[in-house]
Amino acid sequence: MVGQLEERLAGVVVAALREAFDRDRARLDLERDHLHAERARAERALRLEQARQAGDRALVELRLIALLSLTIWVTSAVLLAWRVEGVSMLSRALLAFGWFGLTAAVASAFVAHRRILAWLGAPDGGPEALPTDGVSAVVAWFLAAGLAFTAASLIVAL
Repeated sequence: MVGQLEERLAGVVVAALREAFDRDRARLDLERDHLHAERARAERALRLEQARQAGDRALVELRLIALLSLTIWVTSAVLLAWRVEGVSMLSRALLAFGWFGLTAAVASAFVAHRRILAWLGAPDGGPEALPTDGVSAVVAWFLAAGLAFTAASLIVAL
């Protein structure tokens, strides 16, 4: 009888221990799942912040190019107005090409600016998906060409 009582008590103790271990395992699994979810949320927030910063850098670059293009255009217009009577046809043709390049730089900067703003407003953009192809890629080339032609025109005019 004592053996049976001890056997029953041992069974109850083992069952209680199993239940406690199962509860602890379930709690640890829940905590592990919670940590994985928090890590995934933090990684997504980091990706979104990196995408926002990349978009902001691209927008600042486009604004700078547009401002620089307008400044060069205004400066060349002032210099042309200052010395309009003695300007040769070659200088005027070079200036026309330069102004075309500068105007194209400003226009393409506005188009690229709008595309990047739309991309930033999208819910799931990533830094690798930043729209820097097409129009955004030629903005600096238009600026460089406009600057080169305008400078050449001013050199020929002097």
